[in-house]
Amino acid sequence: MASPRYNPLPSAVNVLFSGYLNISKLSGWNRMAKRRWIVINLETLQFYREKDDNKLAGSISLIDCTIKELPIENGEHRFELINSPDSHVFSCNNSKDVDDAMKAIKKGIDQRDNAVFGQRLSKVIRRQSATSSNTSIPNIVLKSANFIRSK
Repeated sequence: MASPRYNPLPSAVNVLFSGYLNISKLSGWNRMAKRRWIVINLETLQFYREKDDNKLAGSISLIDCTIKELPIENGEHRFELINSPDSHVFSCNNSKDVDDAMKAIKKGIDQRDNAVFGQRLSKVIRRQSATSSNTSIPNIVLKSANFIRSK
C-alpha cells in the first residue's frame, strides 16, 4: 500500500485560485464527479477533500496542458483540463468560480510561455514584425525601454 501523500498548503503568494469545484476524470472506470477544494498555482492544480485538509488527494500538472470551456450542463458551468493522456472536467453551479479557475490556469500557462501584456511573447513579436517598419528593434521593446527610462 502506498504511503499517503502529505503536502503543506501552498503559501498564499503562489496561489492563483482556490475554491470548491466538482472534478471528474474522463478516463477510467470511476467518472463520478466529486466536490474537492482546488488550489491552482503556476505549475499545478492540486485538490484536497476539504479546505482545511493537509493531505493532498491529487494533483494535475499544468505543464503542456490545454483548457477548453464546455457548455453548461444541468446548471453546471464546466471546463475540461487536458493533460495527455488524462482529461478532467471541472464544474460548479457558480459561473464566477469556474471563470476564475479558468483564468488562473490560463495565467499560469501564459506566464510559463513568457507572456507579455497578457499575450504570449511569440504572438506579440509575430504581430509586431508583420506591422512594423524596417527597424531592427521591435516597437514593443522601444516602448518598454521608453517607459522604463521615464520612471
